Amino acid sequence: MKNISYLLLLLSICCFSSCDKENPSNFRIIDAATKAGISNATVELHESTGGGIIGGSTVVFRERTTTNDFGEYQFDYDTNNGSSFRISAGADRYWNSTNNPYQDNKILELDPEGYVKVKVVKVDTTEFAEISINTASVSLGNIQFFGTKIDTFFTDTYRGGKSLNFAWWITINNERERNSGDDIFFPPHDTTTFEIIF
Repeated sequence: MKNISYLLLLLSICCFSSCDKENPSNFRIIDAATKAGISNATVELHESTGGGIIGGSTVVFRERTTTNDFGEYQFDYDTNNGSSFRISAGADRYWNSTNNPYQDNKILELDPEGYVKVKVVKVDTTEFAEISINTASVSLGNIQFFGTKIDTFFTDTYRGGKSLNFAWWITINNERERNSGDDIFFPPHDTTTFEIIF
């Protein structure tokens, strides 16, 4: 009888502790465009320690894990100790998301990459011209091509599922001719081809 009482006590403890665990689907890294889980994403946990009236807090790396096939993740580190935690996540062909409050963002969206290939062609090959293109890109910024003959292209990566305005200025024989611009939509994980012909 005593063994049965211990067994019942053990079962009830297991039941309560399993009921206490949060649903794994509450801890996910998802695609911002499709809302589908991202598998094999890297998720990092950071804890703010110390800090007070005089000194600032220190951010300490605590754990790194990867998501499963459904984009779910779990940390082994105890995040219920009253500290402030932040997470960051990244995956191939996605933009990283960093420094997110863990208490508020257990489900984190990553923007997919979108790609553009821009062809630039100057039709007239006698006059000297310059084209300056504002790509609004962190990596490329403002691009310039010049000469009597321009026939080239460039590629870049943007946030997929979003539009961006490309603006360009054309100068011929040192006189600015015109300003132009177009909104370009970048499909997630796909390449948009765009031409500037002048």
